[in-house]
Amino acid sequence: MSTRGKSMVSTMTRWAAVAGMAVAALPAWAHHSGAMFDRAKVQKLEGTIVKYDYVNPHSWSTMSVPGPGGKIAFLIDQSSSAVTWTAVKRASEENRAIPLGWALDVNGKPTTDPHEGLEGSMAPAGGTRGFGQGLIVEVMCAALAASFRGPQMNSFTDNQGKSIGCGQFFIAISPKLFAPGSFDRQIKALTKSITAQEGARMPNARRVENQKRLKREGLTIEAALYEKLKGYCA
Repeated sequence: MSTRGKSMVSTMTRWAAVAGMAVAALPAWAHHSGAMFDRAKVQKLEGTIVKYDYVNPHSWSTMSVPGPGGKIAFLIDQSSSAVTWTAVKRASEENRAIPLGWALDVNGKPTTDPHEGLEGSMAPAGGTRGFGQGLIVEVMCAALAASFRGPQMNSFTDNQGKSIGCGQFFIAISPKLFAPGSFDRQIKALTKSITAQEGARMPNARRVENQKRLKREGLTIEAALYEKLKGYCA
């Protein structure tokens, strides 16, 4: 067998290693906070992983790229919609128009009315390519997770007394099994090639810096909000 042939077999073996990749598709019985997790079941994962989260109907994805020493090299956390649902919801509560391109009405037409946008859907980021990403999310989180499709799901805000029907899809990959010895080096070079450019930063870098600053300086909030938060802890 040639060196190239051995390399291909070795690569295929790594891809076939169950320990190198874990996939889970499951329905979620609630939304946000800790309610999306099965608290009665404990899972222990060891090693360096890369994680993808796809959650409908937000079409939200997260990729956590590991770095040396168990640290995170960088984190990509975003939705595939042009804006968040929360931004449109806030505009509807304030009865103000939204920019064209934020949302679509029930007929799939662009709208500046936030109320129509909430009845319809958020517009995909990146046009047709963004729609393709959202479609992948729907396949993973609705079809594979045996959950509801976006339009079928129950309300996230109204207490309807039944499951929302939101599905989730998770992938965990061990870089040590797929790219031993080269993964950290490539990620370091990739990160440096971006941050070396003037005005460029890695995804989530600003959030991390803000978290550090607020940890040092503290966060000022209104007294009424503080009392409300205290009430949740009672």
